[in-house]
Amino acid sequence: SAHYRPFEKPGEYTSVTLSWGAVKKSDMEAWVHSVAPGHYFRKMVFITHHARDGGLRRLYVLHGAWPKEWKVEDLDANGNEIATESLTLVCEWVSTISIPL
Repeated sequence: SAHYRPFEKPGEYTSVTLSWGAVKKSDMEAWVHSVAPGHYFRKMVFITHHARDGGLRRLYVLHGAWPKEWKVEDLDANGNEIATESLTLVCEWVSTISIPL
Protein backbone atom coordinates (compact mmCIF):
# COMPACT_ATOMS: atom_id res chain seq x y z
CA SER A 1 0.00 0.00 0.00
CA ALA A 2 1.13 3.51 -0.69
CA HIS A 3 -0.20 4.56 2.71
CA TYR A 4 1.65 3.04 5.65
CA ARG A 5 -0.54 2.38 8.68
CA PRO A 6 1.04 1.38 12.00
CA PHE A 7 -1.24 -1.66 12.47
CA GLU A 8 -0.59 -5.37 12.12
CA LYS A 9 -3.35 -5.57 9.50
CA PRO A 10 -5.33 -2.98 7.56
CA GLY A 11 -7.90 -1.09 9.63
CA GLU A 12 -11.48 -0.50 8.66
CA TYR A 13 -12.64 2.96 7.71
CA THR A 14 -16.02 4.65 7.99
CA SER A 15 -17.73 5.74 4.80
CA VAL A 16 -20.09 8.75 4.76
CA THR A 17 -22.19 9.67 1.72
CA LEU A 18 -23.65 13.15 1.41
CA SER A 19 -26.36 13.96 -1.11
CA TRP A 20 -27.31 17.47 -2.07
CA GLY A 21 -24.68 19.14 0.05
CA ALA A 22 -23.07 22.51 -0.44
CA VAL A 23 -19.50 22.09 -1.62
CA LYS A 24 -17.45 24.76 -3.35
CA LYS A 25 -16.70 23.10 -6.67
CA SER A 26 -13.17 24.45 -7.22
CA ASP A 27 -12.09 23.40 -3.72
CA MET A 28 -13.62 19.95 -4.16
CA GLU A 29 -11.98 19.40 -7.53
CA ALA A 30 -8.60 20.41 -6.12
CA TRP A 31 -9.06 17.98 -3.21
CA VAL A 32 -10.09 15.11 -5.49
CA HIS A 33 -7.04 15.66 -7.70
CA SER A 34 -4.69 15.77 -4.69
CA VAL A 35 -5.53 12.19 -3.64
CA ALA A 36 -2.34 10.43 -4.67
CA PRO A 37 0.53 8.58 -3.01
CA GLY A 38 3.04 10.96 -1.52
CA HIS A 39 0.57 13.82 -1.04
CA TYR A 40 -1.12 14.71 2.24
CA PHE A 41 -4.78 14.69 1.26
CA ARG A 42 -6.60 13.81 4.49
CA LYS A 43 -8.60 16.60 6.08
CA MET A 44 -10.84 17.25 9.02
CA VAL A 45 -14.36 17.75 7.61
CA PHE A 46 -17.18 19.51 9.43
CA ILE A 47 -20.80 18.72 8.55
CA THR A 48 -23.47 20.95 10.06
CA HIS A 49 -27.06 19.88 10.67
CA HIS A 50 -29.54 22.75 10.89
CA ALA A 51 -33.15 22.93 12.06
CA ARG A 52 -35.85 24.44 9.86
CA ASP A 53 -35.48 27.76 11.66
CA GLY A 54 -31.81 27.86 10.62
CA GLY A 55 -30.38 27.17 14.06
CA LEU A 56 -27.46 24.78 14.38
CA ARG A 57 -28.54 21.47 15.94
CA ARG A 58 -25.64 19.06 15.46
CA LEU A 59 -22.05 19.11 14.24
CA TYR A 60 -20.38 16.04 12.77
CA VAL A 61 -16.59 15.98 12.56
CA LEU A 62 -14.95 13.50 10.17
CA HIS A 63 -11.34 12.94 11.23
CA GLY A 64 -8.71 12.10 8.61
CA ALA A 65 -11.24 12.20 5.75
CA TRP A 66 -10.59 11.90 2.03
CA PRO A 67 -12.90 11.80 -1.01
CA LYS A 68 -13.73 8.38 -2.38
CA GLU A 69 -16.40 9.24 -4.95
CA TRP A 70 -18.03 12.38 -6.29
CA LYS A 71 -21.03 11.87 -8.56
CA VAL A 72 -23.16 14.33 -10.46
CA GLU A 73 -26.24 12.95 -12.17
CA ASP A 74 -26.58 13.39 -15.93
CA LEU A 75 -28.60 16.41 -16.93
CA ASP A 76 -31.56 15.46 -19.12
CA ALA A 77 -33.61 18.32 -20.54
CA ASN A 78 -36.44 15.90 -21.39
CA GLY A 79 -36.69 14.33 -17.92
CA ASN A 80 -38.48 15.39 -14.73
CA GLU A 81 -35.78 14.18 -12.35
CA ILE A 82 -34.01 16.61 -10.07
CA ALA A 83 -30.26 16.76 -10.69
CA THR A 84 -28.55 15.52 -7.54
CA GLU A 85 -24.96 15.47 -6.45
CA SER A 86 -23.44 12.98 -4.02
CA LEU A 87 -20.10 12.89 -2.30
CA THR A 88 -18.69 9.82 -0.53
CA LEU A 89 -15.99 10.48 2.03
CA VAL A 90 -13.95 7.90 3.89
CA CYS A 91 -12.63 8.77 7.34
CA GLU A 92 -10.84 7.25 10.29
CA TRP A 93 -13.58 8.11 12.80
CA VAL A 94 -16.60 10.41 13.31
CA SER A 95 -17.30 12.67 16.29
CA THR A 96 -20.73 14.16 16.97
CA ILE A 97 -21.46 17.32 18.93
CA SER A 98 -25.11 17.97 19.82
CA ILE A 99 -26.21 21.56 20.33
CA PRO A 100 -28.94 21.89 23.01
CA LEU A 101 -32.14 23.75 22.10
